[in-house]
Amino acid sequence: MKRVMIALMACSFLFACKKDDNNDVTPDHNSNNESYQPTSEIIADGAVMYTNNDIIHDQALIADYITRMGYSPETPAPGDLSSYSLEFTGGNNVLRGNRKAEIINKNDSLMVIAEMDNTTDNPGPRSVCDTLLDLLPKYGPLAECPTYYTNPCSYRRKFPILISKGNYSLPYYIAIASTTTWRPIFGMMVASTSKGYIAGPSMISSDSLLIDKIKNNTTLTYHDDVLQRDITTQRYDTIVVRTMHRPLKKQ
Repeated sequence: MKRVMIALMACSFLFACKKDDNNDVTPDHNSNNESYQPTSEIIADGAVMYTNNDIIHDQALIADYITRMGYSPETPAPGDLSSYSLEFTGGNNVLRGNRKAEIINKNDSLMVIAEMDNTTDNPGPRSVCDTLLDLLPKYGPLAECPTYYTNPCSYRRKFPILISKGNYSLPYYIAIASTTTWRPIFGMMVASTSKGYIAGPSMISSDSLLIDKIKNNTTLTYHDDVLQRDITTQRYDTIVVRTMHRPLKKQ
């Protein structure tokens, strides 16, 4: 009898451990389809400013920068941000809107889905601001395709879904980048600022690549058409990332 009890306890322990495994990508909805639609609620999580020298959390300072760049510091309305539905169709299969996808990773706080079909991007020439913004998406093309800028890449688009207490939500961020350099105009060094903007659903940011890039690339070399020579000048980058999420409601 003791041997039977010990065996039962061992099986229970192994089952519990397996159930708690964060690498288990099997969703909780294998038997029936489950459909989720985005709600009309946008929850702002905060904004962070990255510069060549510092990381800033002062919301008043950040709001002033956003305004000076010509954008609104207010939280966007639901209609300003695109979204999509999710339908779990059994196993790891998912419909993201009307596109087939599958769950490739899932734990207590995050689920990552990938489209079944590969896509190919060829971004062509990009501004400094755009190349900085391309570093932000944690599951963007650069994470899978290092030759993103030099050769067309074939990769599967990935979309993270946030999980909190069993509820799903779509992560968003809005990012604004500006790059200021000094260029000679009529014999005087004049500041020149360019800017970039990106916004979209199912994006979470990875700041490690970004911080490394703007701290170690503080000069810019370009060919001046007037002087007919290459010029190296100081470069100052500023990037603001505003994170938010949109709850999904089960239908």
